[in-house]
Amino acid sequence: MFNATTGVSPLLQYGVQPKGVLSLINYNWVGMDNLPTCKPVSQYLAELKGHLETTHEFASQHAQKAQEQYAKYCNALAHHKTFQVGE
Repeated sequence: MFNATTGVSPLLQYGVQPKGVLSLINYNWVGMDNLPTCKPVSQYLAELKGHLETTHEFASQHAQKAQEQYAKYCNALAHHKTFQVGE
């Protein structure tokens, strides 16, 4: 299923089933998953910031296009209405 605004599936957007911070910590605590430790935190945060900025730009562009399409469709069905005093 595709998101109408972004135009991509949530799974395709992340590449895998997304995991939240709490689930990552939980998996690490119970030994189901090991958190990567190969990067310094500052490098990881810098890369994360870059990925988030790219994703934001992509989503903003698609949201703008979707908004224009929504407005075009809505305006095509709208009719001019006039009212008289007392109606």
